[in-house]
Amino acid sequence: MEQDLRNAVAEGLVETVYQPVVDLRTGDMVAVKAKSCWAHPERGPIDPAELAEIADDGDLLTVIGAEVLAKAAREISRWRADHGVHCNVNVSLSARQLGDPTLLQVVQTTLEAAGLGPRDLSFDVDETALKDAADAVDALRKTGVRVTAERFGAGYSSLAQLCRLDLNVIEIDRSFVADLGRSSDAEPIVAGIMAMAHAVDLVVVAEGVETARQLQVLHELGCDWAKGPLVAPPGRVEDLRCAYEHVVR
Repeated sequence: MEQDLRNAVAEGLVETVYQPVVDLRTGDMVAVKAKSCWAHPERGPIDPAELAEIADDGDLLTVIGAEVLAKAAREISRWRADHGVHCNVNVSLSARQLGDPTLLQVVQTTLEAAGLGPRDLSFDVDETALKDAADAVDALRKTGVRVTAERFGAGYSSLAQLCRLDLNVIEIDRSFVADLGRSSDAEPIVAGIMAMAHAVDLVVVAEGVETARQLQVLHELGCDWAKGPLVAPPGRVEDLRCAYEHVVR
């Protein structure tokens, strides 16, 4: 699989897709999350988590990450200009990428080439990778880009630990969102995470929203943003206009 992925990268077969992030109070699309997408010739579409694992094992994650960042910044900048819509570009950043000494230069070069400002870019970093990345996160934040703690609650970090990193957004892990409306424990846990995050002025985004009941509970609890299949599925940049019209109406 590593060699197949290496060949796919060389042949330009790893695509970038975008999933809208929506403000639950206004219905506006506030960001698009850029993701790598790879269809294996025999196995078909590979799950993004498995793709990241294969890429990391094969030392391809930094290469793929840089390509996704450059393409997403370029395509979303053009899409915003064409449609008069302002939304941020969200890109995942792995622990390996955080340790890359060229990261800041890559970010600066990418933003300049796409005509974007630092505030137009957000890096989504897995909660578990943030614990040992204080210096890297601090350096990124000093450039003006935003940083999100991704999959919060799936690891063992406390919100207090993450707040020391000067984050902008907390993303509630999909496992908690999935239990909303079907488990009596899920709602108070999600409410507690949101209360703590809002107390320190962090935006809260719910990941993996799939049902109307989940969306209703998130509304009632005061969640800021959401993404997931119910909100809008991932798609190519040319599909974003339809997604945008769907979420704002």
